[in-house]
Amino acid sequence: MRQIIILLCQAGIFRQDQWGGRMGSNMDLPYMDEARMRVLPSRRRQLEKIWGLAMNQGGNEYHAIGTPSPRILEEIGRVLDRGINAKKQVIALRYVRHINNRHGVDGKAVAGQTPVTRELFSLIPDVLENFDAVEAGHETTGGDGVLIRKRYADGEAVLVDVVPVSGNLEIRSYRIDKTSSRGRPLPNYVSQADVRPDYTSETHRDTPATTYNLPYSRPKVNTQG
Repeated sequence: MRQIIILLCQAGIFRQDQWGGRMGSNMDLPYMDEARMRVLPSRRRQLEKIWGLAMNQGGNEYHAIGTPSPRILEEIGRVLDRGINAKKQVIALRYVRHINNRHGVDGKAVAGQTPVTRELFSLIPDVLENFDAVEAGHETTGGDGVLIRKRYADGEAVLVDVVPVSGNLEIRSYRIDKTSSRGRPLPNYVSQADVRPDYTSETHRDTPATTYNLPYSRPKVNTQG
């Protein structure tokens, strides 16, 4: 239905303001729950399992959540002006807890943010595969920080990734903004990643970087999820 309405609007047969349904002002973008369905079920279950482990046990075990695509490695390299050869994208349980404590339902998600839930946490593979922009973030313990942004019809997901000199890419934070970083509603535009998604093994045909000084140590990665 969405694609039919879009085509009718583009052809001038139908005006966007005639549509009173769920599409809203970002009708060309998918909603987060729709984009989440692009992620392979096994990947969603893996992310939801990691979330559950973090909420129910202590420790700082690292978990591999995927392999960085050539596209994101190239873009991060362009932003940081150096070659990036990371083999894995990982996250530690303590950073999952940080996401929940700072940006989650049980935490202190500020006004203008959609609290991150277990289900929205499993959207991360889509953010990484179909990102809209990579920006330089704050230099932080263990490497250079970058912001990875992905817009949806109902918000903008922002990942904080840390890029060490060598080794794996490490997610340090994740939030979902209801508005742009300047406090204005998200603009109405067509995301090229949604027009032509970057389908890989990770997906079906599929506040600036945290200011906290997050500790770092060479991780031992659990590749089983």
